[in-house]
Amino acid sequence: MLLLQFLQSELTMDVGLFESEDQIKEWLEQLPIYEEDEVYFLDGDKLNDYIEISYQNSRYPVTSFSFDESESILISWTEVPVISQTDGLVDGVTKVDAYMIDNADLKDYISAREEAVSSLMNHYREKGQQVDRAGHASEDGEYLLLDGELLTHLDPMFVDQWKKSVSVDSFTEQFEEE
Repeated sequence: MLLLQFLQSELTMDVGLFESEDQIKEWLEQLPIYEEDEVYFLDGDKLNDYIEISYQNSRYPVTSFSFDESESILISWTEVPVISQTDGLVDGVTKVDAYMIDNADLKDYISAREEAVSSLMNHYREKGQQVDRAGHASEDGEYLLLDGELLTHLDPMFVDQWKKSVSVDSFTEQFEEE
């Protein structure tokens, strides 16, 4: 199934589920839309105060009062799994801090990330240094502070470098070189 959404600034308006991209495009034909580089936008300047989009047996209300006319309204659709029809791990991605991680890699990613954080914190504490974890739920994601200064972000590159390292000492060399 495909979830159709209108996106503008902080607003995410879930329109509904469609069985195909062709159905979405057919539904959208009733609205003032334009396309730029294969990206669709709803033209808020041409949107009526109130309109009902009729499709098959449904009517969906759309109003210009839902949007800020001065900003673009992005039209987006994404594949949404039907959980009851899914065998095994659900396809897709999961947000970890500021990063989207493929569901197939998520368990390994989190395990490696937490192992790296624990190892780094122990390494620096054993050397008598203060190491803190901060930035949870921030726009940039979590990071480690060493003696009050940024040591590293806990991003996918951090995790990849940890997986490739042969020891904590070899991993920490990259921070000490900077």
